[in-house]
Amino acid sequence: MLTTGEVANTLGVSKTTVLNYETRGILVPERVLPSGRRLYSESVVIEFLKSLKCQNGGKENGIS
Repeated sequence: MLTTGEVANTLGVSKTTVLNYETRGILVPERVLPSGRRLYSESVVIEFLKSLKCQNGGKENGIS
């Protein structure tokens, strides 16, 4: 499981961007702890990263 910060580092984006992806339903955490900490499945993050690379032709990882 990856935290929001770890996902942000993996994708090369800010934590705010990861939370924006969640709000838009693009990347949803597998679990949200009572403290509010979000945990993402590594496999979901890897698939998301692959889809970004396909959409962007290997360029930046942000979604415009």
